[in-house]
Amino acid sequence: MIRRHSRSRSYDPDFSLVEALRAGGFLTPAGHVSTEPVLFRQTVDDYVEQFHSTASLAREHMTPEEAAEFGASIRAAVAPWSQDAHLEMPVVATVDWGRPILG
Repeated sequence: MIRRHSRSRSYDPDFSLVEALRAGGFLTPAGHVSTEPVLFRQTVDDYVEQFHSTASLAREHMTPEEAAEFGASIRAAVAPWSQDAHLEMPVVATVDWGRPILG
């Protein structure tokens, strides 16, 4: 449903900025760390709304009917995991660092 509604048809969910910089000869990676998961609780409505905060799914680029269809699709997809109109999701932060390669 995200690909169907996205305005960024060339979006690549596997894109890695660190890998692109390394492959382009601009960065020598030096480390990588991920935090332990922290449980985050959010309303289903807020979860749907966060998609509209991205450039490719902004409400300004959708008709009201398309935005409503998108919201209904997301709500239906997450319904099995919601409790009391909330979702609980583990959140992990990942940090990569390295040295820039100056030309």
